[in-house]
Amino acid sequence: MTYYRTLLTLVCLFLCGACTPQEKRLPKLKITPSVINDDGIPAQTISLVMDNGQQLFIAQVPHKKDIKEQEMERLGLPPNTVFAFSSRGTGFQQYQYGLLEEETLKVFEVFHEEDGSISQPAMVQKYTLQEGRWEVISLEPTNDWTAYRNQHWNPQKGHYYFSEQFTYEYYHEKAPGYTEKGVFSFFHDPMTGTMLLTQGESFSDEMTQFVLIRPKKDYIVSYTNEHSQTRIDTIPQDDFYGEYPHLFASDLLADFPKYYHPVENSSRTFGKQDPKFCISGYTAKDYKPTYAGNDKTVISLAIYPFDLSNLYLLQKTRAMPEGGLPIHISGWQIPGNLLVVKDHSEINGLDIGFELSCISATEYHLTLTEH
Repeated sequence: MTYYRTLLTLVCLFLCGACTPQEKRLPKLKITPSVINDDGIPAQTISLVMDNGQQLFIAQVPHKKDIKEQEMERLGLPPNTVFAFSSRGTGFQQYQYGLLEEETLKVFEVFHEEDGSISQPAMVQKYTLQEGRWEVISLEPTNDWTAYRNQHWNPQKGHYYFSEQFTYEYYHEKAPGYTEKGVFSFFHDPMTGTMLLTQGESFSDEMTQFVLIRPKKDYIVSYTNEHSQTRIDTIPQDDFYGEYPHLFASDLLADFPKYYHPVENSSRTFGKQDPKFCISGYTAKDYKPTYAGNDKTVISLAIYPFDLSNLYLLQKTRAMPEGGLPIHISGWQIPGNLLVVKDHSEINGLDIGFELSCISATEYHLTLTEH
């Protein structure tokens, strides 16, 4: 009888142990030593190490700082917060935190301005567990994101906010065996198509700070004049060098088939080269221009919701920075509703071109009165 009582006790203990909830293993932050980022600023790369060992990129920030308990309470972070940290920016404190909801990880940003105001949380990354791996999900605009964007978007007062960055990788073969490579990028507002080209990311002219491109309207250029004074000029979209009355012709789209022929079975997606960083992409199709001097020129085009004519014609206006852009689009006959995601040519036997490698979530604020 003692034997069966002992056996029954062991079985009960085993069953109770099996029913006891196991402690959930939370992901851990991995922080790399500071490195010099593309802006020349020391920054730390912060990743999240998941249960399966997979590392998810979270952010690259200068001077990462853990959020104290009172700060978490003030921000109202919920119990399912798995990480939280802050970093100091110019005129604001940036907070980032992650919420784990079953098989979904959401990463949010909050900005604490110098005047004491705190922005609404904006989701900047989202991951879901799929077949044992965490995969990034393209973010759709949410009410919170729209409210946050609208809070910082007021062109009448000179306030602009950009939440995307388009990055192109370019190459220019200077001689056999020697190719110059680099990166060109611009900031983008997905609500209006407004683009921002900045010194360093988009061009190398040290006398120009930025070129703001407002579709079908104008260019706003910040530059330093010969007296070392910072000036801001507004340049109309049709203020060309020379006469180009046909460039904004309404029949440009109708004439497009005369200049470009589609390549069959050439559709593919651009802009998602690295799923850790890239949030979305564009499906494009290859075209061969009829005017090209050889048959190796090819251009890949995708449908775009806004007018890009101002970007394509920038090189023909006074808004173009000294030295131009590192990329050159093959032809000005491209309608404004088509986004060039790849352009490859061969000149004198040497390759030249560029390709859209990533569309990433970013946070860029521009106030014209500060320049």
